[in-house]
Amino acid sequence: MDMDTYLDQIGEAADTAIWYVFEYELRHADESGNRWSAYDAQKMAGARMGRLMAEQALATAVLQIAHQGVCAVHGAPKNAPWGREIADLRLPINSAIWFGRNQAMHWEEGNLRPATKGFFESAEASYPTLSDFEQAPRAVEILRMLGWRSSEAFHRDLLSLA
Repeated sequence: MDMDTYLDQIGEAADTAIWYVFEYELRHADESGNRWSAYDAQKMAGARMGRLMAEQALATAVLQIAHQGVCAVHGAPKNAPWGREIADLRLPINSAIWFGRNQAMHWEEGNLRPATKGFFESAEASYPTLSDFEQAPRAVEILRMLGWRSSEAFHRDLLSLA
């Protein structure tokens, strides 16, 4: 399979996930002019936490889709081209996809592999939002680091790994 075929087959799944994570805004407007009660504030905080969890899950799915595309074309990430370099880190996007996906999928197990830990430890100096990578998923932050704020950027990078 080639990457063009893969991107055609995944349809709008990754595009929709990227849109939701970076473009959709959860709005809480009080059109009646009433003050927010403590209960309302608590509900909004819960909604915000739910949205953050959903964003991480969708960003993890985008990384998984990218990883599967690389594997569908090349058999394994080690057989794929490195792709463009993330300037601040001097690391290829292929590594960011692989380690970002691994962290997002396995952080809860509390036993990240040394290579994944090493990637995040070296990256957090340039990307402080990657800190606490052993305590929470960092998939959204990886998508930001990759510049995948649009489906066009996602497709461009995956095609470069073809």
